[in-house]
Amino acid sequence: MTNGLMALAPLHAAGNHAEGSRDNTLSQVISSYISSFKALSYARKKRTDPSPARNFLLLAMANTPGHQTLKVEAEQEILQLRFGAHLTTKLHPTTSEVLSLLPQYPIVHLACHGHLSSRSPSSSGLVFMDPSQSSTATLPISAIESISTSTSTSNFELAFLSACSTAELSYGRHIDEAINLANCFQVLGFRHVIGTIWSASDANAGVMATKFYGRLSEQIREKKRALDVAEALHEAVREYKEEWKGEEWEGALHWGPWIHMGI
Repeated sequence: MTNGLMALAPLHAAGNHAEGSRDNTLSQVISSYISSFKALSYARKKRTDPSPARNFLLLAMANTPGHQTLKVEAEQEILQLRFGAHLTTKLHPTTSEVLSLLPQYPIVHLACHGHLSSRSPSSSGLVFMDPSQSSTATLPISAIESISTSTSTSNFELAFLSACSTAELSYGRHIDEAINLANCFQVLGFRHVIGTIWSASDANAGVMATKFYGRLSEQIREKKRALDVAEALHEAVREYKEEWKGEEWEGALHWGPWIHMGI
């Protein structure tokens, strides 16, 4: 349950991760998070069969004025390689373009900067270009949530939020409200959301996207009606952990932030 103080604990990464140890969560279970029992009940009632046509949308902000340049090439390459015929790519979109495009695709990958506001969580969001293309603007949670009131979201399947702290809750007086970007996309109707509970580097995001989409494409090739996104992320994280060369605690900082939210 991703609210309250418990939401600050990376339970999926708990345990002893010394070489050869299975005394840890990752070795025993496939983890998924959800914000509340009410959200779980809502998600189960809303769940429908996904559309057989799985079209992908990539929204990427490699160059964001006023922010550090993002190396999104690895994410673009794996999506193009695995799903090129079904992939639409929009580079440096405006906030209005994002709001227009999101409802049209069941699977979306957003590679951009995130903004986390501890004082006003609903103003947290993703950074894109403003409609004039002259500067950047934050697309806040409050604006993203408005999509559900203006269009059908029954075919939403997966949102991969490749930005920093998209599933992180701000410590403070709003911590029990479970307001963050990942929860927002789940409430919007996405059955599965992948987010991060702390900062992830460009290289880290590229590795995770490559491993995750490799497994997801295998499920699609097998013509699975319902994708097991949690399993695909779990296997990707476990492989990343096994390949890590260095101190275990340092490796956990790289593979540990990625979580699955949904049912």
